[in-house]
Amino acid sequence: SITTNSTSIWNGGGAAGNWSTAANWNGTVPTNEQSLMFQGALRQNNVNNLLASVGQVVFVNGGFALTGNAVSLLWGVLNQAGNNTWSIASTLTAPQSFLSSNGTLTVSGSVANGGFALTLDGAGNTALSGVVSGSGGLVKSGSGTSTISVQQTYTGGTTINNGILNLTGGGGS
Repeated sequence: SITTNSTSIWNGGGAAGNWSTAANWNGTVPTNEQSLMFQGALRQNNVNNLLASVGQVVFVNGGFALTGNAVSLLWGVLNQAGNNTWSIASTLTAPQSFLSSNGTLTVSGSVANGGFALTLDGAGNTALSGVVSGSGGLVKSGSGTSTISVQQTYTGGTTINNGILNLTGGGGS
């Protein structure tokens, strides 16, 4: 489900893939703490050159690769369909999930967990190639496969409730 206080919807209609370009959004540019929904086939490689915090990030379809400025993440990342990449360094502000319902969500940006649990969830797959740091733990839930491909530095526990957790290339904490 989508958690939001308000949502800005990406349409990619601007001349460049910057988040600060109003024509890329249905309506106006997002403000801090708003949730962001990425859909469509235009400007799928886009850059956060605007926000310091975001609510929830939702990928409606595949093909997106998000990069740019680091953010505080309020409600996690939801991959509804396809293969998408979140390459933005993030700091968690509460326990939250990176949930992939279908396809693969790749998280290549670093995640500072702020002492909160990060849950990898859903029937789809997650690939964690960014470093998770902090005193919070990691939880694997959902029937999908999660792959961790880099050495992690978080100091909380690791819990596997469901699905498969693959550790490759020194992925253990």
